[in-house]
Formats: sequence, C-alpha cells, structure tokens
Amino acid sequence: MRTRKWIIPAGVLTIVFILAMFFVPTAIAGETRSGGTVEIKQGEIVPDDLYVFAETVLVNGTIKGDLLGFSTKVVIGPTGVVEGDLIAAGQVLDIQGIIKDDARVAGAVIILDDTAQIDDDIMSAAYSLETKSGSQIGGSLTFAGFQALLTGTVEEDLVFAGNSLDLQGSAGGDAYVEVGGTESNMPFNPFNFIPNMPAVPTVPAGLTVGDNASIGGSLVYTAPKETNIPTGAVAGETDFTQVIEPTKAPSGAPEAKPEVREVPVSIVQRQITAFAHWGKTFLRNLMSLLIVGLLVAGLYPRLLSGSGETLKIRPWASLGVGILTGIAFWVLMPVITFGLIAVVILLGLFSLGGLVLPAILLIVLILITISLAFLISGSFFSKLIISQVLGQLILGGFKSPAADHRFGPWLLGLLIFVFLSSIPYVGWIVNLLAVLFGLGAVVLWLFELRKSSYQPIAEPSAALNNTETA
Repeated sequence: MRTRKWIIPAGVLTIVFILAMFFVPTAIAGETRSGGTVEIKQGEIVPDDLYVFAETVLVNGTIKGDLLGFSTKVVIGPTGVVEGDLIAAGQVLDIQGIIKDDARVAGAVIILDDTAQIDDDIMSAAYSLETKSGSQIGGSLTFAGFQALLTGTVEEDLVFAGNSLDLQGSAGGDAYVEVGGTESNMPFNPFNFIPNMPAVPTVPAGLTVGDNASIGGSLVYTAPKETNIPTGAVAGETDFTQVIEPTKAPSGAPEAKPEVREVPVSIVQRQITAFAHWGKTFLRNLMSLLIVGLLVAGLYPRLLSGSGETLKIRPWASLGVGILTGIAFWVLMPVITFGLIAVVILLGLFSLGGLVLPAILLIVLILITISLAFLISGSFFSKLIISQVLGQLILGGFKSPAADHRFGPWLLGLLIFVFLSSIPYVGWIVNLLAVLFGLGAVVLWLFELRKSSYQPIAEPSAALNNTETA
C-alpha cells in the first residue's frame, strides 16, 4: 500500500496546535497584552515572548521571542519582525514582514504579502491561503483547508490537502497534493457577510499548475482528474492517483460491488493511516466550526456571550432543557407533520382547492425552518457556546482581560473542544454533552431575552406617587 506523504505533516500540524493551546498558557514567561487594538510600533522592541488577546494585533516593531495571538485580525506589518515562532488564530492573518522561525497559523483568510518572509516552515489551516509574488518561505509549506493560491516561493516541500490549489510560484522540494474538488467553488463566499474582510481570490477546483510554476522535486497528487502539467514544470517524477466516484447502477439493476484487493499492510502503516484519518477529521471539524463561529461572532455576538453567561449561571437547568428540547423535537415533529397534512386534506374536502398549494408550501417552509433551527443549534451553536465558556474559564483563571473579548475566548476554547471531541471512544460523549448543555443554554437565553423584551414599564403616575411617598 502506498502511504500518502501528506499525512505526517498534516498530523504534525494538528499536534502542534494542540500542544500550543494546552502548554503555552501554563508556561507563560513573557509579556501579555490585551485590549481593542494592540500595536507594536515601528522601533519598539519586545525583549521576550509576547502573548496577545485583542480585537486587532498590529506588529511594526520587533519581537525577540515568539508571538502568540488570538485576535480578529493579526497583521505583521512591512517593518515587523518576529524572531521566534508565530502562533496565531483569528479571522484574518496578514503577514507582510519577517518571521525568523516557524509560523503555525489558523484562520478564515491567510495572506502572505509580496514582502513577507518566513525563514522556516509554515503550517496553516484556513478557508483561503494566498501567497503573493515576492513572498518567501524558507522551509516547507503545509496547508489544510478549502483553497490556496500560491504565487510566491517555497524553498522546500509543499503539502496541500483541500478542494482547490492554484500553483503559480515555485516549490524547491517535492509537492504532495490531495484535491477533491470537482465543482468550481462554493456557491457564495461565506465571508462576504463579514465587514472588513479582505478580497478572497477565486481558485478553480482541483489542481492548477501555471506556465511559470516550478517544482524542484517530484509531484505526487491525488485528484478526480489528471491535471495538465506544463513541460519542464516538474523536475522530478509525476505520480498521479485518480479518485473515481462510484457510478450508480441503473434503476432495478443489482448494485455493483467495487473490487477490493487485499494488500499486506504493516502495523506501522495502519497506525499512520489511522492517525492521518484522525488529523483530517480534527481539521475538518475545526474549520467548519471556525467558519460558523466567525460569522456568528461578527454578525450577532450576543448569541455566544448571552448563552455562555446563561450556561455558567444555570448549568444544570441548561442540561435539563437541552434534553427536553431534543426529546420534544423528535416527538413533536411527526405530530406537527401529520397535523399540517390533515389541514391540507380538510381544505380539499371542503372544496377549498385554491388554498391547497399555498398550504403545502407553507407546511414545507415551517418544517424546514424548525428542522434547520434545531440542527444548526445542535451541530454548531451549542458547541460554540461550550467553547466560549471553556475559553472564558481558562482566560479568567489567568485573570486575563481577554476573557471578555468577542473572539479570544471561543477561539481558544474551540481548539480544545475539537481536540477533546476527536479522541476515540470518548469523543462522542464530549459531543453529546456539548449539544445538550449548549442547546439548553440557547433555549433558556432566548426565553430570557423574550421575557425581558416584554417587561412592563411602570406608569408615570405610579412612579410619581412612590417618589412623593418617599
């Protein structure tokens, strides 16, 4: 069995993020800053590691150690220098300056500008990665996400796992690519609804290798169809593996079973394959929750903060309401469905045929709305609320003002939650508890919100009488 070469770097990427999230906060020996905007001005020198939790991080000075930042936007300006590692997570990461060691970054959009310079490896996870012409990566580039447009220089290996890759620059080593896209792109850019987001390039599905692209080693790629590789673009060998979608059998015909050949597999290969599967699952869950979380935190942050406070104040009530909500959905949905169908039948019996079609459309709309509200709340909102509370408890334990920020707590908690929920055999318990506690907190918060909106206002005369009595 040929082991896919990308799985080891992808697994390393996963482990690096987990280790950073668990061990860095307990070993803080540098400086911590927080606030709306944290700026390292040009000429300013930070002599040690810097830990930042803020809405915006702007670095135009020099950081002698590592930079760890959780923020809506992290910008390493043209004069910015980080002499250690860059470990960052946020909505937008824009690198224009110099990183003298590794970069381990995750976000919605990651940009390496034409003046960007990373002297060692970069490990990244995002919806979109763009390296502009002139950007330089002294080590390897590892990426897991949706799409990447690479027009800069990578001195060593390139490792990519996602939907779309457009290589217009150069990779000095081997390139290991796995693309699964057959469609051109998502029907819409989910970040168009978030203010102050940079333009995201449109990358064709699959693998694209430009006329001026170059790969110094071999190209090993897996894709639904073979890519047209320009002559001389790959210095070494090209190894292509096609992903073939199973064809559906004609109606009534027996379903054809794919031929399976038993190939001897060593224990080490099995362990590597299992670890790779775990890493892909972790990154997939992280990216889906990250995208939804950024949308919620950008458009309606009260959902996370309000539900999170409700969960902290009334945890057991949240669990009980979550269980009841789940039971009510699965019990009442069939009842509601049959009841609405009965209404349509009665309309037909009473010769009100003109109302049948509108009634059917209304029924379908009601059922879809209820189902989507339940599924989105259970699959996404509940887990984001658990992440919010987890991050606040950790940051609050360090007495960090970042515990009250819009993005910092749930980004930190999300990485820890996704890791815990990905642990074999016990991950499903973590997921189930998160859904029950989080769903109940959402329902309780919505009821409290509705109750407060109908709070009666004291009449002026009554208020006047109370004042006179006093």
